[in-house]
Amino acid sequence: MSTTLIFYLMLMLKKELQEIIANGENSGVEFKRDPEFIVTEDYLKTVLYSRGVQ
Repeated sequence: MSTTLIFYLMLMLKKELQEIIANGENSGVEFKRDPEFIVTEDYLKTVLYSRGVQ
């Protein structure tokens, strides 16, 4: 996986987490841990593509 792709994903996640923290309890976001979930390169590409990053 390219370093640029990883860097962009980290920036995107940081922004989303900052928004969730800023909204506090009113964010409507529930955090669930799934031990079986594995982030793959294909999944990351799908997420980035859905956000307009190619």
